[in-house]
Amino acid sequence: MNKIILSNKELTKELDESIVVISNGKMERFGIDEFTIYIHNTTDLCIIVEDDIKVSFNINLDNDVSLNLYEIQKDLKTKIKYKYTLLANSTLYINKINHNIETKEYDLINLNGTNAKVEFVLKDIANGNDNIDVIVNHNIRETISDIKCDGLCVKNGTLNLNVTTIIPNGCKSAKANQENEIINLNELNSTIKPLLLIEEYDVEASHSAKIGAFNEENLFYMESRGLSRKEATNLLIEGFLKRNLKNNEIINDFIEKMEVKYE
Repeated sequence: MNKIILSNKELTKELDESIVVISNGKMERFGIDEFTIYIHNTTDLCIIVEDDIKVSFNINLDNDVSLNLYEIQKDLKTKIKYKYTLLANSTLYINKINHNIETKEYDLINLNGTNAKVEFVLKDIANGNDNIDVIVNHNIRETISDIKCDGLCVKNGTLNLNVTTIIPNGCKSAKANQENEIINLNELNSTIKPLLLIEEYDVEASHSAKIGAFNEENLFYMESRGLSRKEATNLLIEGFLKRNLKNNEIINDFIEKMEVKYE
């Protein structure tokens, strides 16, 4: 699999000819490193962030290209901006896991070609004050977006999740879906703001947003079968984190080895 490993010292690349990465240097005003990534052929890519950073990625898909994008962050304080641009008949599958000390993230997805499609799956384990914004622009007709964001708030963690889908007038036959959920394992307040800003009648659009704890009946059932409360909770956590993610060795291995401290 293609890999980009980002640290404070350097960006390490293990790439084939399908992907070109260009460093745009540091945006001095904001102290942000900026990179542009071009996807020329159908492929997979894993981005691994190893240090506390401020970074901006511009990811551009050619016509008729499919990209499976995986991202992992752990035990960091990060500020990251993503801008994804999809052209005609391109498909982007995003699977990412944040398990940080603190996460600030902004994802901007531009569907600029007919039949462009994005499936965005995010798992955020909030240990601190996490803020994530996802914006999808359907800039042309016959585009599809499916956004699924799950947050797990542990210890002193909170998550403010803002998901916005925009479909202007004239973008006929667009399809948009949002499914957002936060599980609280503490007594702190988290928020979800799902927005559908639609000016066109000929579309299919839906959204859902849920905040709460794990179902007590499920926990009680597992305890009645001999599991401790902690064991039952850990099973529900694993299922919650794995759902909707594409089957991938790197992601599965990370979840199975990950220890979520919530007590």
